[in-house]
Order: sequence, then structure tokens, then C-alpha cells
Amino acid sequence: MGGIGYIVVAFYYAMIIALIVMEIILGVACREMMRVKGSANYNIWFLAGLLLSVIGVIITILMPDKNPSEPVPTSFPQAAQYQPPAPPLVLDEQTAETCPHCLALTPGGSKFCIKCGCKLN
Repeated sequence: MGGIGYIVVAFYYAMIIALIVMEIILGVACREMMRVKGSANYNIWFLAGLLLSVIGVIITILMPDKNPSEPVPTSFPQAAQYQPPAPPLVLDEQTAETCPHCLALTPGGSKFCIKCGCKLN
């Protein structure tokens, strides 16, 4: 066998090893997906992933959960209604009162400060 023949054989063996490693990874992925989904016999799914490869993974993804972690909603909440922003507060300086605690101006006749919430006299 010549020099190129060894390269072809080495490439062939490398491809076989890569294929075997990929199949084992797909088998483990199928097994773990079914374990998370709550299947009692999730080790069987390792063989499904190993023998069916990508098709086994697709079947595993499509399998329903045995114990769903959150309930499926039966109705969806309504979207919140839009509330326009409040108009800016305009203070009349002649009737405005000053808060004794934070010295903020509050509208005349207010019982509480609009900034700190302290009770006004």
C-alpha cells in the first residue's frame, strides 16, 4: 500500500470514530431530554438516539411531558389599558404651602406634602 493509501485508510477510520462519537452524543441527548420530561424508561431513549440519530432526537422533542412543570394557561390576561400621563403640576405661588420637613412647595389646601408625604399643618 502506498503513502496515499494510508491517508485514505486513516481518514476512513477517523470518519467512523467521529460517527460513533456523534451517535453516542445523540443517544445521551435523547436520554436526558426524556429524563427531564419525566419518562419512566428514559434509558431506552438512549438506544433510540443511538440507532435513529437525528430522527430519534426529533421524535424525542415531539414527545409530550409526563409531568409539566407549569400548568397550561386556559385563558390569557387582557392587555393593560393605556393610561395617559398626568398633566404637570402647576403651583400658584400665592396659595402654595411649604412643607416643614422637606421645604417643597405643595398646592394650597393639601393635607400632605406631594414630595415626602409628611402631614401639613
